[in-house]
Amino acid sequence: MKPVKAVIFDLDGTLVRVPSTNFFDDLLVRALNRVGVSTPPARERTKLWVSGQRHEELLRSWGVGDAHVFWKVFDELDYETRKGMIERGVIHPYEDVSYLEELSLNVPLGIVTNTSPRVTFLEVKSFNLQRFFSVVVALGTERQSEAKPETTGVLEAFEALGCYPSEGVMVGDSDADVIAGKKAGSKVIVVVCPHVRLKTKPDIYVENLYELKRLVYPTSGFQTKYG
Repeated sequence: MKPVKAVIFDLDGTLVRVPSTNFFDDLLVRALNRVGVSTPPARERTKLWVSGQRHEELLRSWGVGDAHVFWKVFDELDYETRKGMIERGVIHPYEDVSYLEELSLNVPLGIVTNTSPRVTFLEVKSFNLQRFFSVVVALGTERQSEAKPETTGVLEAFEALGCYPSEGVMVGDSDADVIAGKKAGSKVIVVVCPHVRLKTKPDIYVENLYELKRLVYPTSGFQTKYG
């Protein structure tokens, strides 16, 4: 395998541990309640995270009148909740994020996240992650229609890193990450974690971020028992 020219990471669930798989669904329910909308069934709520450009249509079907207002409410709740959890140490980087210090010396790195800019930079700054990344693309709120699984953010990040998607890889933890990366033309890697439950198969599974070293130093090979 040829060495890659850039690596793009998802943020939440990939680099930063959020408290549970229900975290975002809980925020969603609270935000809907705050704007006066009855909670739709769980199977309906899960559709939002892979709705892409259809997110406004889906929200309208639930009774949300103004999607922009809804996302503002959602992001304010998100910020308030995460700030407290970061201060208490409930939200924190995964241990293998320490490998980014070495990786960033060998290949340019970026972040593409569906989280709002305000919350994204709260996490990035709180955990001093900015030193590793040349570009951070946050697609929440104002850019919600471009959120993954749309390819906009992935293409934007690779362009900023001076790399064609086919020359780089994307590392994520969700179906939205896998779909966005593949549609953009990139290889997609998923780290095996307890919360990962994918319907869309990535190109490669790894057990931790340390295994990415084999992308930078291809003479060591890049094989996993999952791939």
